[in-house]
Amino acid sequence: MLTFNYLDQLNNDIDGLFLSSYVRSSDQVRRYFVALQMGPISARRALPCFDEPIFKATFSLTVEHEPQYRAWSNMPVENQTNLNSGLILTRFKKSIPMSSYLLALIVADFDCLTRHDTGLYRNVTMSVCVQSERKDDLYYALDIATKSIHDFEEQYQINYPLPKCDHIAVPNFDIPGMENFGCIVYSETRLLYNNQTSTSLNQQQVALIITHELSHQWFGNLVTPSWWKDFWLNEAFAEWMASITTNKLHPDWNLYEQYIAQQWLLIMQDDTISFSHPITQINITLDNSIQSNDWLLVNPNLLGFFRTNYDLRNWQMIIEQLENDHENFTTIERAGLIDDLFNLARGNILPSSLVFNMLNYSHLERAYIVWERILDGINYIEQMIVTSYSNFDFYEQWHSYLIDLIRPIYTYFD
Repeated sequence: MLTFNYLDQLNNDIDGLFLSSYVRSSDQVRRYFVALQMGPISARRALPCFDEPIFKATFSLTVEHEPQYRAWSNMPVENQTNLNSGLILTRFKKSIPMSSYLLALIVADFDCLTRHDTGLYRNVTMSVCVQSERKDDLYYALDIATKSIHDFEEQYQINYPLPKCDHIAVPNFDIPGMENFGCIVYSETRLLYNNQTSTSLNQQQVALIITHELSHQWFGNLVTPSWWKDFWLNEAFAEWMASITTNKLHPDWNLYEQYIAQQWLLIMQDDTISFSHPITQINITLDNSIQSNDWLLVNPNLLGFFRTNYDLRNWQMIIEQLENDHENFTTIERAGLIDDLFNLARGNILPSSLVFNMLNYSHLERAYIVWERILDGINYIEQMIVTSYSNFDFYEQWHSYLIDLIRPIYTYFD
């Protein structure tokens, strides 16, 4: 066994052992706290170690701090001792084997909400912590964390390996979340939700970041890639499980539809730029088994990650179907059709008139993600008009068209 005596200094950035502060709003007093941020390669700045993910070790932490402060780490507190100096010595239980980038320590004057019987077997203590004045904004975070860890243990059929899990909101922490084993650290704004003042987007962000970081306790912490080049797997699994679990907790949010609108379709827009080219291009010619009055949909529910173009006749039949019964297509299919058509016209592959023909059905449309795609396409057209046309009368006609386009959905939602 090797024993080292070493010194470290507190950093002002968030690498390794760092010192930060916040101003308490009630009395405008500046309060200080200390924390560790080890990922990805900052553990070496805080202590001598083999700072690579393949190496796992146990950690036994002891910290001295003033009595008005509290200390958190990966494991529960084993014991505390009052020292003659007036300080408190807090000793934590020995950790399970883990990579150095997951080591956590926070010393702050935060308050917590706690439940002691969470998890599938009611044997995990769950806490959410923040500066005392924001404590009432943590109830939603505690509810999500409690429900999520139960769901993860049930799905994975692998028990959460620690007796507790802390979720700590840290001021001035510019990382959304860090999945330290048993002591997850968040940017303060990502953990707080107030049902009187916060938006629905804030609520979704809280749920998604908690489920993301909790899923890392299995994907990344229990099972860890041997080197950084494979850490995209950590994030991919965590992102996937965050969506699945949050969708279970809030099915009314339609997260998959939001994902299609806010990520899938936005990424596809990169294919419309002039120097983009397909990895592969497939042309399909159908035999005579297809009736001449039947429309064809090649990418139902956007299961494939590609754009789809049809001949003009099929586009016209799709437009007729939208006008007759648009719900014959799913919400995702309608968003995909509109996005494909807008972008194919944008690339001069299809005539722009087809876009406006398709929009004739929009007075029947009520789905958010479809309108999100319509308005995105309209915004591009308006930019082209503003930069290309100086004719005021033409712009007035365009403005009148937009009013007629928007009025039905505006009236519907009062």
